[in-house]
Amino acid sequence: MPRVRAILVENDALALIERQREGHTYYVFPGGGVEAGETFEQAVKREVFEELGLQIKVIRQIARVDYRLDSHYFYLCQRLDGEFGSGCGPEFGEYPAERGTYTPLWLPVRDFRGRLVVPVPIAQLVQNSVKSRWPFHPVWIDLTEP
Repeated sequence: MPRVRAILVENDALALIERQREGHTYYVFPGGGVEAGETFEQAVKREVFEELGLQIKVIRQIARVDYRLDSHYFYLCQRLDGEFGSGCGPEFGEYPAERGTYTPLWLPVRDFRGRLVVPVPIAQLVQNSVKSRWPFHPVWIDLTEP
C-alpha cells in the first residue's frame, strides 16, 4: 500500500509526530495511507490537516522509501494556513492505548542527534538539505529486507 509523508521545515525546525509506544520514543514524519480515489498530493494534504491541523502546499516529491511491503513517498511542503497542533485525525481521539501516543511538535534540525527520527535516511537527507539544498530529483531508498 502506498503511503505519503510530509517534509515541512520552518525556521530550521521540522514538523514531526513524537510517538511514545511500548516504552520507546521516536519521531515520524506526518502522513499515512492513500485513500481510494486520492492522488498522492491530495493524500499528503489530508494527512497533514488531520495530524497537524495545517493546510499546506505540496511543492514536490523529495524521496521514495521502500520498506517491507510499502512504498513511502516524501513530499516537501509549505504551510499555507492553520493552527499547528490542532489535528483532528483518529490518532487524537479515542485510540487504543497499545497504539501509543501521538504528539505533533517542531524539532529543530540541530537537535536530531540522540533522537530516533525515522526513517533515518530521510532524517539525514533533511539535515543535509537544510544546510545546502534539496535534491533536484527524488531520491530512492530501498530498506526492504532481502
